[in-house]
Amino acid sequence: MARRLLTALFLMFLGSVTGFLLINLAPGDVTVLVAERRSGPGATSEDVARMAHELGMDRPLPVRYADWVWHALQGDLGASLQRNLPITPELVDRAGQTLLLVSGAAVFAGLVGGLLGMLGALYPDSWIDRIGRGLALLGASIPSFYLAALLILFFGLKLGVVPTFGLSGPASWILPWIALGTGPAGVFSRVVRVGLERAMAEPFAVTGFSKGFTRRQVLVKDALPNIGPSVLGVLATQTGQMVPGAVVIETVFAWQGVGSYFYEAVKFRDIPVLQSSLLVFLLAFVVLNTLVDIIQARLDPRIRRQFEGVAT
Repeated sequence: MARRLLTALFLMFLGSVTGFLLINLAPGDVTVLVAERRSGPGATSEDVARMAHELGMDRPLPVRYADWVWHALQGDLGASLQRNLPITPELVDRAGQTLLLVSGAAVFAGLVGGLLGMLGALYPDSWIDRIGRGLALLGASIPSFYLAALLILFFGLKLGVVPTFGLSGPASWILPWIALGTGPAGVFSRVVRVGLERAMAEPFAVTGFSKGFTRRQVLVKDALPNIGPSVLGVLATQTGQMVPGAVVIETVFAWQGVGSYFYEAVKFRDIPVLQSSLLVFLLAFVVLNTLVDIIQARLDPRIRRQFEGVAT
């Protein structure tokens, strides 16, 4: 447990440093944009220098990073350069919509991908298996923004059966969930299909067949629990990758989540918002995968013994 927590903290530190450097070393001078926004297009070099001092941009990068981390640990993420409003309350308000989007898409990916994988393993080399493989390949290949546009065009504009703009109740959740979860569902389907196929060739499955159990019984009672911890890790990884993917989906469907907040900050190059949003994405990914590692170790004695062996 302690080793996993230390690893998570190290990943948080490494990711925060990398994100901070990438944002702050990007070409261009954000102080010029802010000075022109507040003083008008005719901002002088003195205005820019005064703004750089006011924002702390004239300090060395290590000092700025340490100051940002220190305040972030206290819950203070600074103020937006574009709106001049505190970032922390804004992120807290928007986090709920992003959580709703990602969690719903993860459930969709798990259910659809798991069902396709199980059907393929239950009826190998049949038309069901071939259709499942084709759908998995298509889902994993199509870009989420393109799928979102197709869903809006067909179900929103052509049929008019679901809302396509904003957050207006459960009906408005469906298309964003599908758009964000289809790619991970395709990947998860193939992992489940291959994992079950390998498990069905293991000695415990052969023993089950020799006892007269059907393929369905062996698959559900023996093979599926055997691959459970490993496929759980894959689903967690895919869910973590959905978090930055929410930037596109929230923008397309006009959701006011952390992803759209990040997108707005990119357009203005709002450095404090960019840093804070990336920190939220990183925190979500690390926490999710750490929890899954702990759950996997609890479910699978082989993984638990492996970690115990490393620790000793």
